[in-house]
Amino acid sequence: MNKILKMVGKIVEPGDLYGFYKAVYNGTPCGPSIGFRVNGEWLYCSELPSQLSDEDVVDGVSVSSIVEGWDGEIEGVKFDLEVFQEEDFWKMVGEINEEAGEIWVLVNSDWFLIEKDGQPVAGAHWEEWDDNITWDTVVSVSEEEKNLIEEELRKRHHIDKRGVVTDPLDLGPMEIGGFVVKTYDPSATLFL
Repeated sequence: MNKILKMVGKIVEPGDLYGFYKAVYNGTPCGPSIGFRVNGEWLYCSELPSQLSDEDVVDGVSVSSIVEGWDGEIEGVKFDLEVFQEEDFWKMVGEINEEAGEIWVLVNSDWFLIEKDGQPVAGAHWEEWDDNITWDTVVSVSEEEKNLIEEELRKRHHIDKRGVVTDPLDLGPMEIGGFVVKTYDPSATLFL
């Protein structure tokens, strides 16, 4: 049994490549795509066999990821059997998970620019999946003012009976306690 199949065998039956993929996918917050080169052909995710025959040759493993809400793919790495080291594989799983998590927050959050007297004073983003507003950059906003802004944003955000989300700034910038709150593109140059 080669070292790739030995790694698989630590988690599931050595020939259950699909089971290995599902275990890694379900055990990692951003669920990486796992591929194996079987008989010279790269197979990924649901294409992977649950059982190998004695004639099957597994001589490569890869890890990469797609991110929901983003059109790109995180290029991972393909390990050939000759250079494969289990610790390198797990390190890459961790790095890809971290990168996918950062991109997921970037593309699946609402991003706010808070201005006072026409000057940016704070930036925040709303992670709607857990109803968390994170203050990314704060120049001059007190805790009391932050609480007021968060309360108003939550009041104006709701999900109707059909599951349709109304974002607080769908109708444009809003004034809250002397601040103007706008949406912004976090991939643009940072404002502060």
